[in-house]
Amino acid sequence: MVAFGPNGTVIFLFLFLLPCPCTVMASATTIVGAGASSAAQLIRTLGFVYRQLQPDTDVAYVPMSDRPALCRLRNGTEHCDPTDDLAPSDIDFAVLDVAPNYSGVPQLHTYPFLVQGVVPVYNLGLAVDLVLSLEVLAGIFFGNITLWDDPHIIALNPDMPTWGIPPQQRILMAVQGPDSAATRIFWEGL
Repeated sequence: MVAFGPNGTVIFLFLFLLPCPCTVMASATTIVGAGASSAAQLIRTLGFVYRQLQPDTDVAYVPMSDRPALCRLRNGTEHCDPTDDLAPSDIDFAVLDVAPNYSGVPQLHTYPFLVQGVVPVYNLGLAVDLVLSLEVLAGIFFGNITLWDDPHIIALNPDMPTWGIPPQQRILMAVQGPDSAATRIFWEGL
């Protein structure tokens, strides 16, 4: 979602490509955003297109997690993330992976902007079609199922013993950090 905050009235910039009053830096106008890293390349591309239509306007984007980006929109006067080196009042919009809590921020508006899919990936060293139910996937993610030959996995994949996976082989899980939007989306989906 793209959230537009109290620093300026930003009309859904990338959909309508209308000029808007935004943060002014030097002699040009710069629209500054922060938020999900998954949207960074798309916003850079849209910023390039917008610059072709509005040569005196730049679009800058700082990838950061949702919480600091929303914090910047709400507070506007404080740094909310150690990697954030923009002046506190410079954020005009934020890209968030989840809908924000509107309490206390009546001027904050959100618009659907980007759809992101989060999927589990496995590497068993073989070209196999592994079947995992939502319950089994949740069991793996929450640490209740830790071995590839767990009865719950075998029940869904009866040919698994022929795949050559050693008995009692542990499932090694790698995820982004707990504050990552992708991890939160996956967690909430379970």
